[in-house]
Amino acid sequence: MPAIALETRIAQVNNPHLLPEYFQVQYDPQNGILAKEKSDYGKINDLERQLEKAGIPQSARGDIKQNNDSIDYFIQLYSNYVSSGKHEQFSEWCRKNGYDTPQHPKLYAASEQPSEAVAWTNGNKNNTVIGVNKYLESKLREFASNYGLSKEEAIEMVITHELMHNVQNNYVKKNGRRYTEADCEKQLSRYFLDMIQQAKNPAERQKYWKMAKAANQRYNNRSYSNKTAANKQQYNISSQRK
Repeated sequence: MPAIALETRIAQVNNPHLLPEYFQVQYDPQNGILAKEKSDYGKINDLERQLEKAGIPQSARGDIKQNNDSIDYFIQLYSNYVSSGKHEQFSEWCRKNGYDTPQHPKLYAASEQPSEAVAWTNGNKNNTVIGVNKYLESKLREFASNYGLSKEEAIEMVITHELMHNVQNNYVKKNGRRYTEADCEKQLSRYFLDMIQQAKNPAERQKYWKMAKAANQRYNNRSYSNKTAANKQQYNISSQRK
């Protein structure tokens, strides 16, 4: 089963339209990217008026609204991730394993490109951008179905994946070698395997076993596609199942 890419992309908003009353919101008509900060303005309840005021043509407004809805949806999912303690749990693991603490996004974006991606990040811990697919909810359902996960498990895996990119700091190691998606999935598998050992009940162990299995599958797929199968490390996940 081919992996759904969680490709890393930098949200480059070139020559953006600025919505007049919300300087935090930018729209790049060439690339179809909507980007905005999370701040006190909250949701843009009068988006239609703002789009008209900014001179955005009617033909583009549906796409912008869809992007905006997906950003707001992801912001809520991310807020739930933080309030549930999962962000601190992952942060503690990162510190114990030589990584920096993952930073919260400073900018959120949405786009249909890359069309196969559920989410993406620039991975730079000093200027974190997390982007999501324009059709985020359906992409999450597809991701969950492909890897045998519940929707909640898929959400946790996607967010943790993007935070893993963040702590890997823009794909660059000290020796100059660039990280790949396979590297991210390998570390994600390690994290979920460690969480199995810390699980408080059988249901939680089962959840993290499924997520570790999915990360390992994605790691294997990417290792083969990158022609590094001979060097990849195999994880005996089946022995971890409780």
